[in-house]
Amino acid sequence: MANKAFTVQTRDEFNAVWFRPTTTSMLAGDSATFTNNSNVSIRIDGFLSDYWTNTSSLTLSPGQSSTRYIKSSPANYDQEHYLGANALSGGYDPDTTRIVVSSPPDKEPDSFSMGSDINDCDPKVTQSGGFNLTGINTMPDITFSNTINGGYHTRWLNGTTLRINWWSDAPSDYGQARTITFKAGSKSDNLVIRTKQWPDVDQLIELGITSGTIKHKDHLVDFFGGDAPYKLTNLYRGAGLVPSIYQNRNIPTSGQIKLTDFYGAANGFYWIYAPSGRFARANILNSSQTLSYDWIAKNEFEIGYGILAAHVEYRYTMTVNSESTATPTFQSTHGVSLGSWSQNNKGFRVKHTCPQGYEEMIRVTIHVQARNAQDTKISIQRDIEVVYYFYGV
Repeated sequence: MANKAFTVQTRDEFNAVWFRPTTTSMLAGDSATFTNNSNVSIRIDGFLSDYWTNTSSLTLSPGQSSTRYIKSSPANYDQEHYLGANALSGGYDPDTTRIVVSSPPDKEPDSFSMGSDINDCDPKVTQSGGFNLTGINTMPDITFSNTINGGYHTRWLNGTTLRINWWSDAPSDYGQARTITFKAGSKSDNLVIRTKQWPDVDQLIELGITSGTIKHKDHLVDFFGGDAPYKLTNLYRGAGLVPSIYQNRNIPTSGQIKLTDFYGAANGFYWIYAPSGRFARANILNSSQTLSYDWIAKNEFEIGYGILAAHVEYRYTMTVNSESTATPTFQSTHGVSLGSWSQNNKGFRVKHTCPQGYEEMIRVTIHVQARNAQDTKISIQRDIEVVYYFYGV
């Protein structure tokens, strides 16, 4: 247990007693040592029975010290009480010190819930949520496990409630699930992030045969593509030529495959992985900071499928939102013009440097477009928001 030191002394220039420190937080079982640094005797009163093991007044001669103790089980917590110091001669004005016996450290929260499972989300896209930990007054031991690029922030809402805001990327493919676990103290809760079973197809192109005769080369190879020697097993769903979309759900991914599996089949031009926005922040209290992120085709976003995606052109434009305090650098990662259609226009960068001590909020919208280079009517687009927050002033 801790010992807290107090001094009492007379100050002739103020004709008063000084009781220092003026306010102190103590815990159950702590001790307090009082020392008289003046030339007159001083009496200390106010040792309440709710808190102190000895409730009698304490008289200290010049230079004398004495120790009193807080009870191991005080009657109340987190309520202030005052001790008073009075000089027994000299006509000095009295003084007081404020003492609060704080609640014992409590790191064990009440049971909590992270919220409902997240279903039917796009692969790789960051998911987030928030919940409160209650019944604690001290930061608990926390683990956040089985996430993908996951993390969390904490913020005290009051003396017994801690706000948790968390994030984690979704699984990297369709039809997958991942269970993330948040543990605080001995309590824990799980949340499942499930990706949608099939991708959304922006531009759907149907084979157009739902019954009757299907010819391998004349119909399927001409529609989906492929090189000689032509094998039906080259047309497994998801193997590079036939997209894994709902319309092709009857086409196997391995094993036995037959022509009639392709009734109702389709190809598509769509985001296999759509580009997603980003929120990032940096503390500029002690130094300037730079936030810079790249979005690269095949990594942060990808177009499908097969021959439709064999030759893709991209272009990008940036709009600075009205609440943004500055304009970030918007540049190509491949040395081409971002606003011009090009098959080499495969990525962009959003970068901003904030000087020390200058708070800024960067908020922009990036318009991402992609199209088939041979049939430019086949095109898709997506808007993403990028927010950089520089704080610490």
